[in-house]
Amino acid sequence: MKDLNFKEKTNDELKEDILLSNRKQLTYIKESSFLIIFNSILLVKERLDKSKELDNIRNSDEFKAINICLNEIIDLITEIIELGLVQVKEEKISKLYINRKNINKLSSIVEGYYRELNYVTMIMDHYILKIHAERDYSDSKYSKSAVLELIDFINKKLDSVKDDYNKYIYIISQVISALPMRLVKDNYYNVLKKSIIRNFSNSTSFEVEKKIKDYKKIFDSSMFDGYGTKLDFYFREIQSLRNIDLANKDYDELKELVEASINLCEELLFLYNLLVELGVAVNMLIVINLIGEDLNSDEIEDIYYDWKELISDKSSIDDFIEKNKEKIESIELKMFEGLEVFYALNNEALGRKDFYFDELSMELEKTKKILTYYNDTEFNSEEILFLDDDNVVSTSFLEQASNSLIEYINRALTGMNNLERKIRMRNLLASIELPFSGIGEFFDYIEYSLDVKVSSKEMINLLIDYIYYVLDEI
Repeated sequence: MKDLNFKEKTNDELKEDILLSNRKQLTYIKESSFLIIFNSILLVKERLDKSKELDNIRNSDEFKAINICLNEIIDLITEIIELGLVQVKEEKISKLYINRKNINKLSSIVEGYYRELNYVTMIMDHYILKIHAERDYSDSKYSKSAVLELIDFINKKLDSVKDDYNKYIYIISQVISALPMRLVKDNYYNVLKKSIIRNFSNSTSFEVEKKIKDYKKIFDSSMFDGYGTKLDFYFREIQSLRNIDLANKDYDELKELVEASINLCEELLFLYNLLVELGVAVNMLIVINLIGEDLNSDEIEDIYYDWKELISDKSSIDDFIEKNKEKIESIELKMFEGLEVFYALNNEALGRKDFYFDELSMELEKTKKILTYYNDTEFNSEEILFLDDDNVVSTSFLEQASNSLIEYINRALTGMNNLERKIRMRNLLASIELPFSGIGEFFDYIEYSLDVKVSSKEMINLLIDYIYYVLDEI
């Protein structure tokens, strides 16, 4: 960034430059938001019209509601571009926030179905592995040295990727996912609590609350509000699969059930991604409304009319979407370059004892709110979205957060059989980054989990082979 002689500017000049830089950022955000809406709506509309993954719910009230919401968004973006924001009725803007809440609730329910169906599949896999172990490893012998050799292999594998954090934690997660859960409840809770306090010691309340909510969903989504109230087809299918006596099924029957479960999972994941895409379009409309300015770009207006034709004639959208993505990337690069100037101006202002931010605070707070919606690509709930994202949490806050998770798990465990408890506990443990105090504790966990006193020799040997296979692929 070139030297802009910030130090020579008066406070008033600096203030004006900060406001000008902020307005430029808002213009970039506005233009990018329009382009994101065009892409999101085309993708959602094509999937709603053509995708076989949605055939099971095409006659449902929820499918009709999604279509209504989509058409309302198309009508609203048309009004904003062709008539201007000032002509849009206030109730249509208010409806945006209602639609956002409804889409978020439905996406949360779909995510819950997906996670719970995954647990059904994991239980099926448990019985398949049991049959596989008894059939193919009945003549195998237990060898402590084989376990120690595996641990040495894992250690070397981790050492080889120590400079790639994501691969490192992925390897640990994969190993935990393969091992039987052998921690007693108190020890398990202790590992969870220590891991959360360590992992989030430099995090904001937004990051902590979001992650704790994710952990709760990972462990048991069926306890979240709305579960079982929408999309009856999937709820019934999951309950039907849950009620099957898997212990009496043979290998081929179990494989068929797994295939059916996976197909349903794929449908739910497809629907979830569609809802998030629709939610992102709503976010961008909220951004445009909060900025409060009309489009004012001939280039994007031309793109809009091309988009409008694609909406009605249903021709191929791929080229349009790719070109739009390139334009979005170009705009976001300008945003990034502009941010460097903005931060430099802001830092200069912060370094002056006689500079007062009072006149800027309202404008900058508005921009922060706009950016919150713009950057919300995961489509979080409003409840999570506007938590404090500036200040680092205290140890006391982290203890309360981890206790909240433990209490939730305790409630969820009530009524579960032993197998389901262990599978859910293992899955959550595998979802936590580096869930042990050190690498030695992790290796101790592996050794204990593969001890013949707590697992059969057949299952131990199968799991050793499986872990080698999985890690060889990394």
